Amino acid sequence: NSYVVFSGRKEEPDQVLIATSVQVRDITGSEDTLNIVGGGPINLDANEVSYMAPLGQALINAKVGEKREFNWNSTKRVMEILRILNYSPKE
Repeated sequence: NSYVVFSGRKEEPDQVLIATSVQVRDITGSEDTLNIVGGGPINLDANEVSYMAPLGQALINAKVGEKREFNWNSTKRVMEILRILNYSPKE
């Protein structure tokens, strides 16, 4: 089984939702792009993060410029939201 998420949005979102790509920066200055997806299997090679995972829950509804905290392996991490785009996963 495979799942495909299609958002159908044409305008860039103003907050993190399912089917968005989020450019983030952590406290060390390292930047990454994470792709928020719904239920079903995720593709780690595509930096997919389930909205149900701790990181996904911390990022959902965040807006550009906000900082969000989450726990990862018993360590508090902080991510700053730099940019939010629509995400169209490849099959």
